[in-house]
Amino acid sequence: MEKQDELKAFARMCVQGLSDDVELRQERETELLVHLKSAFAEERQNASDDEALENTFKRFGDPEEISSQLIDGNAERLSRNARIRRAAKWLLLPLLVIGVLLCIDIRGILSSVTLLKMVNLFPGKGRTMYDLHVGLKTRPLSDDEQLLFDYYYWRKPSSLKVLAELYEKHHDDAMLCAIYAQELSLPTAGKQEKLPEIIANGRRIDPDNPLYDYLECLMLMREGCCYLPIVSYIQLDESTIQDRSILDKAIIVYQQGLSKGMINTHSDDLLRRIRGMIKIKKDLLGGMHLIDFRAREKLLFVSSCTSIAKGLVLYCDLLDKEGDNKKAVELLATWRIFTRQFLNNDFIHWLDIQTVFLYSIDYLKCAKRLGATDEIATLQTVMDIGKMKNALLRTNVSFVNEGGVLAGMALTFPKLNDDFSEWSNERRLEAATFDTATIGLGCLFLLIVIALLGVDILVMRIGGRRPFLFIMPQSAYTSLLIKGMLLPALVYLVMTYFIAGKGGTGVVLVVVPIAYLCLIWQLYYGICCRRVINKWTHSIGAGSHESFMASRSFNMLCLFVVLLLFFGCVLRPISKWREHHYANMDTLVIINDGEEVLEDKYIRRYKDQLLDQLNDAVNKN
Repeated sequence: MEKQDELKAFARMCVQGLSDDVELRQERETELLVHLKSAFAEERQNASDDEALENTFKRFGDPEEISSQLIDGNAERLSRNARIRRAAKWLLLPLLVIGVLLCIDIRGILSSVTLLKMVNLFPGKGRTMYDLHVGLKTRPLSDDEQLLFDYYYWRKPSSLKVLAELYEKHHDDAMLCAIYAQELSLPTAGKQEKLPEIIANGRRIDPDNPLYDYLECLMLMREGCCYLPIVSYIQLDESTIQDRSILDKAIIVYQQGLSKGMINTHSDDLLRRIRGMIKIKKDLLGGMHLIDFRAREKLLFVSSCTSIAKGLVLYCDLLDKEGDNKKAVELLATWRIFTRQFLNNDFIHWLDIQTVFLYSIDYLKCAKRLGATDEIATLQTVMDIGKMKNALLRTNVSFVNEGGVLAGMALTFPKLNDDFSEWSNERRLEAATFDTATIGLGCLFLLIVIALLGVDILVMRIGGRRPFLFIMPQSAYTSLLIKGMLLPALVYLVMTYFIAGKGGTGVVLVVVPIAYLCLIWQLYYGICCRRVINKWTHSIGAGSHESFMASRSFNMLCLFVVLLLFFGCVLRPISKWREHHYANMDTLVIINDGEEVLEDKYIRRYKDQLLDQLNDAVNKN
């Protein structure tokens, strides 16, 4: 045992020149000791232990000479490792920061948090349109554009003040004139002395638009009647009329409007202008911005339509009581022309369709009182179409569970057979965005692991040990790359691919990828790192060496920083690619050039059904 210690001491003296590289020194000391023991065993066959030890030392030569030879022979590796360690020392913190920045996706987090709020998984505001407005960007706007944008998004206390300011600057702007006139005609606007002036200006710049005739008709009806509600279940009678002559004038203006073309409310012009101001990306948050954008559309004329219908029905009942049933039926029949004028716009909202169903209730009741058989049949068909739509809405109550959160947010008419396959791309888009946000959560867990390893290193330094970064062979790092990163990443991507877009929002399906990314993968990676380090240290005979044991945490910390970079440089780009891939497919929320979203398709279907019914009725008559 004494001779073995002397051999170890001789080997230790020979490798003192490699003291700057503890890893290399330990490796060469182990190799030299193996050769010394072999030589000593040979010499013992022909001599005593003392003579064999002396002959062994003579065979190897002077320790200082051996040390010089080892320095020369390992100079390249020694300098290379020194450069690696120096680079790691200076780059560790910057790489950590870069990895965190690469993992964090602000848009993904914003959209995911907003979606969770929309389904009330988070306490707070719940389903509010304001949540969808977060993160909205605009191009540089002029002062007038900013006013219009503020009006559209209700950022000003009074929208009428904003419109008044814009209208005063641009009297000849047909869109501003129409929107302002409709705002002033709303019951909430109160009595507006300026409305006749704006109506007159609207007729001047847009003479073929019956909008201004109907707004003047509505104004006169309100002046001639003491009460003009917009809800269908309130029944009016002649006691409502204050001034018959004003009501007669209102009907004359109404009939003037019937002789013109389609009603142009210019809401689509406003929509196009605002759409040109905002920057909407093709991702989940962009889709939510589009939903928010469409949900804020100014549908100012819908209440006017219902109020006009109330006044018209009141006047028809009055004519019938005065004994002029024929004139009453003829006036009531004009609802077909009015409806065609209203529906013949290129752009129409589902609330416009709903308005037709709403005022048809009043017309149908009046037609029954007047005994207008043709009108009863046509209006009953319209009501049947409305009942079918309402049945569709009632039978599909599992929007969020089956169609995804976006399906629940979009104002869409679903299919009767509960087929949510058309929402597949939206569900996958939601899942891809949620996975991108989850990578940020995985980054947080990685930071916790790195912090714990950093505390362990600090404790060791306080205890007098100096952990160092050792450089393992390329095969060890290749093994970690394949087993600890690439294969787990493949499992994660396959998992997210098969879970995403399958319908349903079960907690298990959502939690499994998160648990895998934040816990299972990182735990498995830590085990892989520990095994590779232990295997290598044992291979060089340093398995129990104090310096290597103290340095294990420092090396694992560096390897976890590499995993953090892998998350940011590989996983997040793949997840972002998935987002853009599904956003650029045939989606139902994000509007691609020349395409219609599902909502528009169903609106157009109901619009065409209503127009076909009205045209058939006109042809029969």
